[in-house]
Amino acid sequence: MIRRGGARAADRSVATDVAIIGSGPGGGVAAARLAAAGLKVALLEEGPAVGAADFNQRERDMVPLLYQERGLRHTRDLAFSILQGRAVGGGSNVNWTTCFEPPPAVLSEWAQRSGLPELESQHWTVALSRVARRIEIQPVGDEEHNANNLALLRGARRLGWRCGNLRRNVTGCVRSGFCGLGCSYNAKRSIPLTYLRDALERGAELFAEARVDRVLLEGVRAVGVEARTAAGGRLAVRAPIVVVSGGAINTPGLLLRSGLGAAQPRIGRGTYLHPTTAVIGLYDRVIDAGYGIPQSAFCDQFADLSGGYGYRIETAPAYPGIAAAALPSFGAQHRQLAELSPHIAITIALVRDGAGGEPDARVLLEPDGTPLLDYRLGAADRTHLLHGMQRMAELHFAAGARRVLTLHSDPLLLERAEQIGWIAERGVVENELALFSAHPQGGCGVGRDPRRSVCDGAGAVHGVRGLFVCDGSLFPASVGVNPQVTIMALAERISEQIVRRAPRLLT
Repeated sequence: MIRRGGARAADRSVATDVAIIGSGPGGGVAAARLAAAGLKVALLEEGPAVGAADFNQRERDMVPLLYQERGLRHTRDLAFSILQGRAVGGGSNVNWTTCFEPPPAVLSEWAQRSGLPELESQHWTVALSRVARRIEIQPVGDEEHNANNLALLRGARRLGWRCGNLRRNVTGCVRSGFCGLGCSYNAKRSIPLTYLRDALERGAELFAEARVDRVLLEGVRAVGVEARTAAGGRLAVRAPIVVVSGGAINTPGLLLRSGLGAAQPRIGRGTYLHPTTAVIGLYDRVIDAGYGIPQSAFCDQFADLSGGYGYRIETAPAYPGIAAAALPSFGAQHRQLAELSPHIAITIALVRDGAGGEPDARVLLEPDGTPLLDYRLGAADRTHLLHGMQRMAELHFAAGARRVLTLHSDPLLLERAEQIGWIAERGVVENELALFSAHPQGGCGVGRDPRRSVCDGAGAVHGVRGLFVCDGSLFPASVGVNPQVTIMALAERISEQIVRRAPRLLT
């Protein structure tokens, strides 16, 4: 059953076995698995309950509806724009359906860093298989690429770089291109159409438009949560098991609002972003990068530049609003660039941050309790991002671009490959280069040692009985690939641990 908080101003109290905060890739999987085990589950989601009929493919409507802070979330210094989902289903509504499994080398690093051998790759096989089946992951066919992705493949192949087709969680895709604004055709196998459907069919109760203010604690035991609905009512959920799945940034923020920061100083530390910027190729031929599958190809030639750290090259769609916001310059010059938008191909460098050690990052709270990420780009990660910009420019020229554009506020327009060195001269300077993230991770990392981590290998918060985390904030280091599948597989495993512990926690 789905209850919408926008229609209820009256206060209400609910008693259940498990309260899950957040209904995205972490919380949705946990809800399905815990409900299937016979536990009584209540989910609380601050965003609205939406579906195909609501997705009108208009940025002005969908971005404020489906993204955190109406699509305007950013780091404290305004250097990074951060795109995270905010609706029933979380980021699964708006991601571009790219499905990577976690690299085995990364999982080995996680196991070593956390002191948890169960994070080694051989322990993930069953969970990854379950996720792949439930969300119907399948490879992209060669005939499915749009011109934007074909430009990536053409350039990479001419340069002899390693590249290939992606895998996606879709069935019956019509290639409309609007994955980032919600799928109007129910082709994307999002959390609402898969795991949440399973959970609701097994009796789970979902409260939409209900923002959780804090976890309720009695001593060192979680006993429920306190929330408020969009209509202004108070919602108290009593539960001996509380699972926080608000995603990196929101999950640490909730734990801090709940007063756990003093006992757990690592909350909000160890946050990673996959720092990203774009390089644009201007082609004589029409590209129309906003149409067709947003991401269907990749290049991982530079994924390991130093000790498993580097970047992957992917594509991004050129929706009019996103393109207008990302294109540099002002006035007449900006208009001239915008008029060329049908001819642009967009590539992005997805940097695995942490190459020089844990980033200088922490989640803070605004005076009203809103979480805010303070993040500084490390020197090694800056070097990798700059390397990525240069290689993407090289790729575009190899693919036939007549000009290449970076996203510096003072536009850098290259007319031939010999000018690529200019990018290094301009460099990567915060607030002078457009920087993005759609993959915040960490902030409640797992580990054996409570002094160096927030949660144990089962996702249980150290020192608090009945309180678990189940989302990407558990990552002990950046995963380096689009994280949805890793989050879901981790949620499968955490859910099994919660089920095992439930008999003790329910008494």
